[in-house]
Amino acid sequence: METFARGRWRAGSCVVCGLGTDTVVGFNGTAEWQVAALLMLGVPADRVDATARSAMWPDLAPSMVPVGLLTAVVRVCGQCFARTPLARRGVVPVVYTVDAEVPTFISPSEERTRRG
Repeated sequence: METFARGRWRAGSCVVCGLGTDTVVGFNGTAEWQVAALLMLGVPADRVDATARSAMWPDLAPSMVPVGLLTAVVRVCGQCFARTPLARRGVVPVVYTVDAEVPTFISPSEERTRRG
């Protein structure tokens, strides 16, 4: 488990501060984009690999990196999200439910591909 200044990361916690939260955002793109997104959220560089593996890719072997386009949903509290450049897009995390429309950020390269 990762160590946070305020405690330990656990399922159901914000990927940035480690406090419990039920709000989420999504990221669609390559593994590199998802790591960059965690950095934008405020996950420190020395914790980003462990955070990605535990929060986004928990079933992946330690020596492996996911390939292709991936969609990952991560828990992030409103306070941590409000401090990110992503918040300037007018998007807010939503409470996660089975039928929730999760706001998903698409990697810039994938956006260009979709536009043609």
